[in-house]
Formats: sequence, structure tokens, C-alpha cells
Amino acid sequence: MTRKFDVIAIGIGSAASAVASRCRAAGWQVAIVDSRPFGGTCALRGCDPKKVLVGAAEAVDWTRRMKGNGIQAAKIQIDWAELMRFKRSFIEPFRNGAKTDSREPASRRSMVGRASPVQLQFK
Repeated sequence: MTRKFDVIAIGIGSAASAVASRCRAAGWQVAIVDSRPFGGTCALRGCDPKKVLVGAAEAVDWTRRMKGNGIQAAKIQIDWAELMRFKRSFIEPFRNGAKTDSREPASRRSMVGRASPVQLQFK
């Protein structure tokens, strides 16, 4: 079956997602292709997960530096397993929802794989 699209977004990070959403809102047929889990690097593997991990380290550091200056803490440490569960608690639902969204509009088609132009037709 051959389908025609007005726009094909290669990669579905925040930039491609914004473009795809605007194009769908304008009534265009949009395809989204990504070889990695939908959500993009920032949400799933970069910015957001990094902020959780760095934030925990900063909280421990600040607490240790303030100890004796109005901050009392008997045992300050990171529980790595718990921190990773917390990180996954907001990454996994997004990742799973992005690839299994049954409300995907008819004007959008999500595909997992690598994109390569086979035949381009310009209007």
C-alpha cells in the first residue's frame, strides 16, 4: 500500500514534534519516522534524565556543605536504585505512550525504522 504525506519528520525529538503538530493542525498528512524510541534524545536520554541525576548529586552536595550551618542531616547519601526508579517513573510512561497512542490522528502515521528517500515528488 502506498501512502502520500505532505511532511515526513525524521526523528521525533522536540523540534520535529513541534513541526509535525503544526503541520497536522494545518490539515497536512504527516509521517513520523524514528529508529529509536519515540520521545527524542532530550526527553528520554538527555536533558530530562540528566537533570534528575545531576539534581540529586547537587542536593547531596549542598546539604553536605551546609551541614553545621543550620542544616542537620544524620545520613546523606544517594540510593542509586531508588533514584533510577524515580527517573524511569517519568520516562517510561512517556516512551510507552508515544509509541502506543491509540488516539493517533488519521493525519499522522508513526513508524519505527530508518528513513531514506525512495521517490520524491515535488509539487
